[in-house]
Amino acid sequence: MMRQPKYTMAISALALALSLGVAGCSSGPEQATDSGSVENTEAVEEEATPAAEEGAEENAGNEASQEEVQEPELERHKLGETVTTDLAEVTLNDASFAIALVDPGMNKFKSDGNSLLPKEYDGEEDADNRYVASKGHSYVSMQFVIKNLDRNTLTLAEYSGMPFEFANVEYKGQRYGMSKYSESPSVETAKWYPVDNALDAIYTLEIGTGEPAEVRGFIELPIEPDDWSDVPDIIVTLPNSDGSTTSFVYSAQ
Repeated sequence: MMRQPKYTMAISALALALSLGVAGCSSGPEQATDSGSVENTEAVEEEATPAAEEGAEENAGNEASQEEVQEPELERHKLGETVTTDLAEVTLNDASFAIALVDPGMNKFKSDGNSLLPKEYDGEEDADNRYVASKGHSYVSMQFVIKNLDRNTLTLAEYSGMPFEFANVEYKGQRYGMSKYSESPSVETAKWYPVDNALDAIYTLEIGTGEPAEVRGFIELPIEPDDWSDVPDIIVTLPNSDGSTTSFVYSAQ
């Protein structure tokens, strides 16, 4: 057998080495490109992460703010129970819908002591009665006993308006205030009758120091009830000595 010359073997080895080198060079850029893509992707993800976290924190903050503004549920009481702050003690003994109220200014009603209480409507008898609700309207009559715990006269309502409303009516999910639908306080949406010293129903409700005062009042509503025997909820708001107020709900249920 003839032997292959040594220089031929060397050339073959050199050709093989060059072939492998070319293959290696061709794969190098692809690997570099893939590696660069991975690194770029990771960088984008790292940049997006803080923004996403900030957005999540902002949403959580908004939800917390919405929870903070929710009003706390008011303390509920039955008719005849007493509610108190450090300035006033109030008992609501009755609340009812009415078409007509006994007019304190009509002499024929004064002697029976029922001034500003609900009465059965009579077209002839009530011809001159100032307190007859028109169609589509109604009165909510309220009977209170109020004690002033302050050292000075306690004002709960006045003609020019107050920072708070002493009484509101809530019926069928709607709340009606003392001036809820009236732009002028001269419209008789709420009046009061301190039984012991009033000659007529008035807009101002002032309670002196000393013994508890029996007070009758009404709020006129721009609706008629589904049933005249329904008993609405009454929301009573009382002042505190620090300038704040506290509200309570009287409910027949």
